[in-house]
Amino acid sequence: MTIAESVRSIVIGKINQLGSTVVITPYTQSTSDGGYSGQAETDGTPVNEIAVPPSSLKSIIKDKIGDVEGGNLRIIFKPTVTIDISGTIKYKITWKDDVYDLIDIRDIPLQDLIMVKIATLGKRFN
Repeated sequence: MTIAESVRSIVIGKINQLGSTVVITPYTQSTSDGGYSGQAETDGTPVNEIAVPPSSLKSIIKDKIGDVEGGNLRIIFKPTVTIDISGTIKYKITWKDDVYDLIDIRDIPLQDLIMVKIATLGKRFN
């Protein structure tokens, strides 16, 4: 087992141990009148995942990779989460009874192995 694989195993174990369930819901937006009445959301199939705030893994991942800043929140997912933000599908994340829009998600690698995925969320005010 490489060092990266060992660290990844520890990180995944901590996410499983300390994490909370979040609901990831893909959705599309559409308008029927050129946008004058707002956009209607059509939800896809929600998926449950486990995530933690970066502070839960701070002792393992020495680099500070996120805090609550400017109304945005960062959370960490296991590297197996599948979210593709490159197309027209958007995502909303429900965590602890609050709903957030997924702004960005990126891989955090170590020795070419993806350790975790870190997501930046923006609070929804509906």
